[in-house]
Amino acid sequence: MIKGIIFDMWGVLIQNDRTLIPGATEILQNLAEEYQLGISTSISRSGMDEVLKKFGINELFSAKSSGSDVEYNKPNIDVYTRSQELMGLMPGDCVVVEDTKSYLAGLKAAGFYTILKGAGECDSADAIISDLSELQKIITSDKFNQ
Repeated sequence: MIKGIIFDMWGVLIQNDRTLIPGATEILQNLAEEYQLGISTSISRSGMDEVLKKFGINELFSAKSSGSDVEYNKPNIDVYTRSQELMGLMPGDCVVVEDTKSYLAGLKAAGFYTILKGAGECDSADAIISDLSELQKIITSDKFNQ
């Protein structure tokens, strides 16, 4: 059963033009009522904190992990395992939402559920979404709650 959702920051929540994905605040608020939320990013801790505060979503995350917080940054999965550990959960209790296909194989091998935000095929993704609005329906499906 999913207890935590870990988001990649860039591409999943923040667009390339450094704006928040439309509807992200409301989606995160709704998810935070049922799940622990974590965020993981390769940028520095200060950069991450600045972005989260700028968009008013900092308080929604119970676990935050940046490239400054781990010995091995992306493409290693340490930023994700750190968020999972900070939530006090096991990898199998968490789903990671990522937009880079190449990171998903390592996450799957570590026991995480994975969701690709993007398009196309990906053997390492348990599900693929094109929009964050699809996330709630996907993570409440039987596939993620066995």
